[in-house]
Amino acid sequence: MRIFFFLLCFSIVSNVAHADSFREKHAIIDDDSIAKPDIAEDFAFNIGKEKHTLYNTIKDNSVVIFFNVECEHCISLLKKMAKGKAKPQDKRYADAQIIIINIGFDESSKDFARLKIPVDWIVGQENSGYLMFSKFYNLKNYPCIFLINKDKEIESRHGVIR
Repeated sequence: MRIFFFLLCFSIVSNVAHADSFREKHAIIDDDSIAKPDIAEDFAFNIGKEKHTLYNTIKDNSVVIFFNVECEHCISLLKKMAKGKAKPQDKRYADAQIIIINIGFDESSKDFARLKIPVDWIVGQENSGYLMFSKFYNLKNYPCIFLINKDKEIESRHGVIR
């Protein structure tokens, strides 16, 4: 019985020492200033018949909204934003550049055509299918709102607009 107790104690002490050694070698750094931000993945899209990229389009803080013209919720949100009745909740993005990218193949939606898009908004079309399957953007629900700063860093993947 004493041998069993001795082996049990030795095992516990050994495991604790091993765990402490592991923690020291693989210390988790809680300092946010060291963590690297997610950089937005560049992609191509069309504005009219011209090819553009996200990187060439973003100048300052930007609200990038991926939507589908057939999505009633998307059209409703864009209508509220166009009328000034909805803005990003993050105040740093309240007056930011708005980039809306239609994901899908239907560019002829009557609801979208009736929107009075402000002239300073950038309206793009990505119909290659690349973004629909992008693991980086992970566009499962529409609209998908990203707050991206001038350095192309994603500050929010689910920017809230109210």
